[in-house]
Amino acid sequence: MDCASRTTDGQVFYGIYLLHVPALILVMRCLPGLTLALKVCIFLFITALLSFVSFQLLENPMIELGKRLTQSARAPCFNAPESIGLNAKLEAGLCYELQIE
Repeated sequence: MDCASRTTDGQVFYGIYLLHVPALILVMRCLPGLTLALKVCIFLFITALLSFVSFQLLENPMIELGKRLTQSARAPCFNAPESIGLNAKLEAGLCYELQIE
């Protein structure tokens, strides 16, 4: 599994973790006359939709804002001396992350 798919999975599962209870309450209170199978389908759809929307409208913009605010406070790895190994650079605070483009 590559890093991109792990990040996406984590984002999806975190949104589901946060929003499954409100979605369950919404379905159970607002749709009392439906069968259990239909309630479960609607619950899963609402949970997935809320997770996606909350990530796109709330989480992702805040992550990007945090990156912009902290960008100037950190030095990238290529400014550290080449004679020092990457692990030593990370531990010494000479760099903050690998630049993968």
